[in-house]
Amino acid sequence: MEALCRCMLCPTHIAARFWVCEKCAKAYDLDKPFADWPAWAKQLKADHQAMRRSERQRFDSGELTFSDSPEAERLAYGEVNSDPFHNGER
Repeated sequence: MEALCRCMLCPTHIAARFWVCEKCAKAYDLDKPFADWPAWAKQLKADHQAMRRSERQRFDSGELTFSDSPEAERLAYGEVNSDPFHNGER
């Protein structure tokens, strides 16, 4: 999991509806409407969006599951747990 719920500029975890964390938004002057972002940031966002879409498709297809990725489970539920469903025992 490289892109889902991550800032496109740093490894900070963010809500999926955002592209950059608050710190990077301020540091790179991206705390404004997307239409006003510089060209490099728009291109990076397009690349990051493609990575997110690919990762989401891998989850949707069953290629990846939450039990395959403790990080995915933590992002989805807030923490990794040890229930049998997530440990492949069911």
